[in-house]
Amino acid sequence: MSSSDHEEQVNGFEPSDDEQLDEAAMPHFTVSFFSNDEQFKDKISETAVSVPSTSEPEHLSSFVNQNIQANDDEWETKTFDFIIGNNFLRKSLFDFADMMQISTESVIKIECIVREPAPTPGQDLPHDDWVGCVRVTDKIIVSSCYDGHLYCWSHDGKQLLKEQICEEPIKSIAVDKQNRVYVASQNSVVYVYKLDVKGKTGAMRVTATPSIHLRGHERSAECVAVNKDGTKLISGGFDNHLKVWNVDEKDELTKYTSSKVGKDSAKKLKTDNVETRVPLVTLTSHKDAIVAAAWDPLNDKHVFSASWDHEILVWDLEMGGVIGREPAQKAFTAISANPFNGRLLTGSTDPIVRLWDTRDREGSRVKQSFSGHSGWVSGVSWSPTNENLFVSSSFDKASHMWDVRSAKTPLYKLAGHTDRLLCVDWSHPDFIATGSVDCTLKTYCR
Repeated sequence: MSSSDHEEQVNGFEPSDDEQLDEAAMPHFTVSFFSNDEQFKDKISETAVSVPSTSEPEHLSSFVNQNIQANDDEWETKTFDFIIGNNFLRKSLFDFADMMQISTESVIKIECIVREPAPTPGQDLPHDDWVGCVRVTDKIIVSSCYDGHLYCWSHDGKQLLKEQICEEPIKSIAVDKQNRVYVASQNSVVYVYKLDVKGKTGAMRVTATPSIHLRGHERSAECVAVNKDGTKLISGGFDNHLKVWNVDEKDELTKYTSSKVGKDSAKKLKTDNVETRVPLVTLTSHKDAIVAAAWDPLNDKHVFSASWDHEILVWDLEMGGVIGREPAQKAFTAISANPFNGRLLTGSTDPIVRLWDTRDREGSRVKQSFSGHSGWVSGVSWSPTNENLFVSSSFDKASHMWDVRSAKTPLYKLAGHTDRLLCVDWSHPDFIATGSVDCTLKTYCR
């Protein structure tokens, strides 16, 4: 595109009616637009152009669309967001440059990305106690409570199940593709239930049948994570141990026999009417409670654990040992592995979400720090469909949606809770779910 073409389009860049400014006297900034999106990066010219300093995101979005349409008659108008440095542009260029102390004497480079629609409030689901964990599947929402109950809900908010699993708080749950739910309890047991989901939307029914009891932790089981095919489970607890379980329904190797446990444990096991299994292996290296764990999406032999001892450990299950250590300054509270590239998000006992690359052996493993919360970060969860997006929850009563390309400004704040958030989940592309000390589960629709 020639410079004259650009000048013609810039001249059509009108200020809003209420500004009533003489464009000839209006200060202008020189900017250069670019994009890393494979779908349209070649359509955006990086030639420097002059735009009014009062330009806001809506004006710039219109301008970029006009530029693309000038060369592509089939282009469908999109709403763009703009990133300058590590921040989203949320005000006029002049105000942004003044706030961020950006020099306006040189060309300002502006990255263009398609705007992510704001999530809209969905269901508000009451519980009888604190909501400690939530997972959204393709058909239902599964949540757990500190009074030991497991709940199932339809996506439109109808309660389908309320099952008493134990008398102690449920600290974590995981759900596999076979609708088996794994429940980590403060009483040290991990319960496995089979959920039978029948019927269609509006007439759905769910029943829960106890399947397996996993016994081996000496103190509270704090976290669980199941692998992709639902054959292996990892759990961490207050005994500082990471345990690996064979949860394949055909497994006989780890099925309880009296020779595998002590006398006291045997008495306890005999009271159960369901199959009991012992750990396949116990991994010891952490010095304090393991509160979060995840499978490596790029290597099914590797898992991650995060602890109050200020360390993330990378484990090789075939070797049965640690192959990586990532020390930190704070105790960890949460972890999530990116399904596309394996990068880790962590929450800690501070207001910062951190992005880690444990495969990078040069420089700091912490690649970005996301500031926006004002309380401890209690949960993190990657988008299942977009490698750049994730959500976080915090003791500040809010959840944030983030784009990794902007570390200092969240895309959206998801409000509504009246007390600390304990968990957040983005397992389903269309729903974000949060649980809180206010005894409610809230969903946000996309």
